Amino acid sequence: MTENEVLVMVDQEKWSKTRKYIGEILKELTSSDDGKLDFKDLERKLGFLIYVTRTYKGMHLTLDSWRKHRDADGWKLTDREIRRAMEDGNTDPT
Repeated sequence: MTENEVLVMVDQEKWSKTRKYIGEILKELTSSDDGKLDFKDLERKLGFLIYVTRTYKGMHLTLDSWRKHRDADGWKLTDREIRRAMEDGNTDPT
């Protein structure tokens, strides 16, 4: 294992479903003309993937990246950071 890997042991049924979901997500993404995915379907699949891996932060941040008031890594800005940005003239801090 390296610092860039996450390893999880699951039974074959869960592993097969995980591979299926990831394949479906990749297929939808590569066949989409605008690069967009169905949000509700992705959210449902994410729920299962979280359950299987228990490592959800990266996917969760990606899923919520469209929301306002996020930093470059997708984390929600604190109220203090939002206020500071607005005081500096940024009416739409992201």
